[in-house]
Amino acid sequence: MVMHSHTGVLERSSSGVYVSILGFPNVGKSALFNSLTRGNVEVANWPGTTVEVSIGKTRFNGYEIIFVDMPGVYSLSEGGVTGSIIKFNLLQVKPHIILALVDGSNPVRSLNLAVQLLEFTGNVIVVITKLDLAHSRGIHINVEGLSKELKTTIVPTSIVSGLGLRDVLEAIVNTYKSRGREAIVIDYGLLEQYINDLILKLKATSLLEEVNIRWIAIKLLEGDSYIEQMLIGKGYSDIVDYARKLRVEAKSIIGRDPADLIVESRFKYTSSIASRNITVSKLRINDRGVKSSYDVDKLLLNPRLSPIISLTVLLGLLTLAFTINTGFPLNIILDAIGFSNFSELIETYSISGVMESIINVIVESTGSLLEPVPTWLQSLIIDGIIGGVSAVLFFAPLILTVALILAILEDSGLAPRFATSLHLYTCKFGFSGHSIFPSILCLGCNVAGLMSLRAIPSIWERFKLYMLLPLIPCQARLIVFVALASALKGFISIAALIIAYIISFTSLAILSYTLDKLAKNSSKPILLIEIPSMHKPIPRVLWWLSWSRLKHFLVRAGTIIFIGALISWILTHTTLSLDYTDDPAESIAANISNLLAPLLEPLGIRGEHSWIIVYALITGFIAKEIVLSSIVVATGIEHPIRAIESLALSDASTIALIIIIALYTPCLATVATIYSESRRVKIAAVAVILGLISAYIASIIVYNILAQLIT
Repeated sequence: MVMHSHTGVLERSSSGVYVSILGFPNVGKSALFNSLTRGNVEVANWPGTTVEVSIGKTRFNGYEIIFVDMPGVYSLSEGGVTGSIIKFNLLQVKPHIILALVDGSNPVRSLNLAVQLLEFTGNVIVVITKLDLAHSRGIHINVEGLSKELKTTIVPTSIVSGLGLRDVLEAIVNTYKSRGREAIVIDYGLLEQYINDLILKLKATSLLEEVNIRWIAIKLLEGDSYIEQMLIGKGYSDIVDYARKLRVEAKSIIGRDPADLIVESRFKYTSSIASRNITVSKLRINDRGVKSSYDVDKLLLNPRLSPIISLTVLLGLLTLAFTINTGFPLNIILDAIGFSNFSELIETYSISGVMESIINVIVESTGSLLEPVPTWLQSLIIDGIIGGVSAVLFFAPLILTVALILAILEDSGLAPRFATSLHLYTCKFGFSGHSIFPSILCLGCNVAGLMSLRAIPSIWERFKLYMLLPLIPCQARLIVFVALASALKGFISIAALIIAYIISFTSLAILSYTLDKLAKNSSKPILLIEIPSMHKPIPRVLWWLSWSRLKHFLVRAGTIIFIGALISWILTHTTLSLDYTDDPAESIAANISNLLAPLLEPLGIRGEHSWIIVYALITGFIAKEIVLSSIVVATGIEHPIRAIESLALSDASTIALIIIIALYTPCLATVATIYSESRRVKIAAVAVILGLISAYIASIIVYNILAQLIT
């Protein structure tokens, strides 16, 4: 249904996705319209009037989308020319999709129009505008909760930063593909019997197949003149007369005009939803009536002090988060200075330590119950199913803790200040100040770091970070580094760890530069960010933000992790003849490893044990900690360091292997998160490919250099 205006009058044709944009005056309709259409705009007259409307087109994912910027309107009950144009658009032109704009800086009031449109059709996308302005005013919107209650897609946007514009286009295409969502139904109390009477009358007409007859019935009870004239024009004047009689009867019995009752009931419905999903912080006002952030900005926006303060606070918060969840890095520090007992205590009673104990009890109990069943079924249930579930659950507390910290930083106003203070340094590597928090998070867990990228407004920077942040070694890789380095002797063991981190961050910088060149992106990263007034975080808002991120991980990434764990079990417990085996050396994975073993020869890794290293790298795709357990199982030596020593690798080959583990393909949870967050298979695939290529090239270079230096 394409809109053309070659003759100066609005016309229709049969192709394309037709989208009407509706909202209050000054809600940001024109700004959104121009941003979505990129200036590809025509002007036409609305049929039968001298009113001009703007029509714009764009292409997205193979679809031509035609936007019509409708006049600003406060309610579908408005009369006059504007009200008639809106209703003509809804009832005669019949857009495929409606964008209902809600002013983020005044959401409660402007939400009422969106509710009216959702009563008309379920094919409505609610677009929240001016999100940056909303935050600066201490307004917080629970987008997920609002979406659930209104049963529609809600997209937060900011024209200033470009946030959400691509999401709007994606929502349009997805809604177009799955049209047919039911309109919402509001209970109008005493008026319901009259609405149902009119619905019975309207069911006998051809309108049943053309429009939502409940909405028509409500409009008739309101006394909407446009709807009355439309029905009269279609030959249904008897229904209009009946509706007028019902209106008089209702007013006589109830004692109030039905139109007033409808407006009041709808307002109560909207206010009830808003009260549960919209909250406003109390901002401090100084003596001049200006929102004040006290003296915090004197420090956090100071060009000399702010980077130091920002990094210190971020590292402190994340150290606390990871220590609570896993014991890292405090356990390593305590162990290094001779307090091994305290280090072990922290690991044991960390959240992951406690969870591991609980899961071990479950595994033991399950094993006892499954003794009568075949061995392969025991292994499938314990190692495959329970192992897959536990892999997801181990991440959950960490994701929730990090999400809570991120929510506190966002809600308090600290996050934009940290981004601003560090932007000058990060932009030298092709990233804005927004990237510093996710990067630091990745040192602890790549999954947590990737999930924090949603707040980055630049689509290119966000996608680039999805592909490159997995190059930052997480704590799981550090565990493997330490074990491999421990098999080395003397100072070289410490040097190996330092080299691994230098190579990782150098690779990230080089690839960032390369991707920018390939994308012909020569401009420096721009930090477009609203610096809101500081305020105390609101517990309800913190829960909204934290739970949303956790649920997103459990539902999307968790599903992929679980399936991946089952596939891995099959590969490591099945022979080429499809028989069950508990010997990894006989498995499909081992046979694949033997085929790939020659790839490690340029690193000096060859001989009868080379397949074990390939096997460990393959299983390390599930989780990097498994690299060590795979070596232990394959060698039959229980002590990890002794197992590594049994592989008889040279020092240069061991360090090259550390480089591979630092850079090669992210773990399954990370890949699942990249896909679920970016919603792009290509982005996840490129992240894996870049990691593999970088790991192989860097490890060969390091090996050849060290092979000459180390005798």
